[in-house]
Amino acid sequence: MKRPFFSYLTLIVEIIVAAWAPFLWKRTTLQQRCAIIYLVEMGISGLVESLMSLHDIHNIWVIHLSTMIEFIIIVTMFYFWETNIYKKRTMLIVGCLFMIFWIVAKSTFESFEHIDVYSSIIAQVIYIILAVSMFFNVSKDTHISLKNDARIWIASGLIIYSAGTLFVVSLIDVIITSMPELFNIVWHINWVLVILVTLFFARAVWCQVPQEISKI
Repeated sequence: MKRPFFSYLTLIVEIIVAAWAPFLWKRTTLQQRCAIIYLVEMGISGLVESLMSLHDIHNIWVIHLSTMIEFIIIVTMFYFWETNIYKKRTMLIVGCLFMIFWIVAKSTFESFEHIDVYSSIIAQVIYIILAVSMFFNVSKDTHISLKNDARIWIASGLIIYSAGTLFVVSLIDVIITSMPELFNIVWHINWVLVILVTLFFARAVWCQVPQEISKI
């Protein structure tokens, strides 16, 4: 079966950014390094998924693992950026609860044989909440240019990606069972979203953040 153009374009973007981002490691902050790790993980998982798909090997389990790994990276990144101790503790509690949910889900109602609908939806909702909270924190800072604030790019990318992913994943089961002919069309939305969040994170890594921000 011929793979869609956007699947190749998405993989190319992920690999290029994953290969480029680590070269900025020394000039980046702790939070930006989390973004670099996220980009590298996306590139590796995207490559593994594609290679397995080309050889007709079951690769849904890679998506499941990526959901968990990316969740840990993103929550850790926001944890390092957050200054409010109560919010930091809430992040730790929510993170632990999600990991417990993920483990239980894999052994019960959300196996590695199918798309991780529930885990993905919960993760995206958490990302949106974290991103909105980040926007609120940024709004209180007046000493930095917004276009050069890594937090703005990260939060914006996550909101766009998570809101779109919620739409796509929420409809997956209905589309597969009732309108399978629309699956490829809807999945194109996912590829576009992956490209956008990759580029937004890459822009965040490129930002020069003042040291006082990096130490928060």
